[in-house]
Amino acid sequence: MIAFDRFIAISRPLRYHQIMTPRQGQAMIAFCWIYGSFLLLLPIFGWRKDRPENAVSFICVYGELFEPTYAWFLLFAGFVPACSLLVVLYLLLFMQAYRTTRQISSQQRDSNTSSNVPAKRELKAVKTVLVIVGVFAVCWIPTVCFVTVGSQREKFSQSCTLYYMERYVYMIAISNSAMNPIIYGCRNAEFKLAFKKIIHSFWPKCSNS
Repeated sequence: MIAFDRFIAISRPLRYHQIMTPRQGQAMIAFCWIYGSFLLLLPIFGWRKDRPENAVSFICVYGELFEPTYAWFLLFAGFVPACSLLVVLYLLLFMQAYRTTRQISSQQRDSNTSSNVPAKRELKAVKTVLVIVGVFAVCWIPTVCFVTVGSQREKFSQSCTLYYMERYVYMIAISNSAMNPIIYGCRNAEFKLAFKKIIHSFWPKCSNS
């Protein structure tokens, strides 16, 4: 959704505030939470493997909890659409930034000016989205592989090595949610200002110091 917001900002700069209203932003955030919660709560409501009846002790392992059908459903209903949209939006952003940069360069040659601030801003936004896409892929592709493979193997977690690899892989995937605000906060002035406002709203004393 953030990549889509950046795409609108670059491709429709004059209409951005008409398209991306606060209400529109709230609806997009709500959709992400509702859809993500729907996908991940399905095992709680029954789409999962049950505890073995003859098990003396049973450790609930994330990958083994999934039915094979649910693992593939999660893959094609969650990861694949998100990753595909990120790649498509990145390509569109790159093409738009490339066209804009060429237009600005052409205008600079015609007017003999050397200002290229808009072009730098366009390219920085594209690079930010590229970083987001790369981090997303690095964090989640190993998890997708473990989930899909682990759901097919009854004794996937009996190996200590695989067990701890699985734990670290899931930890990396979850950390992706913490990386995105840091990336945008470091590379985007608007996000940095928004984060400051949020912090100041919780700790008003920080705004006075």
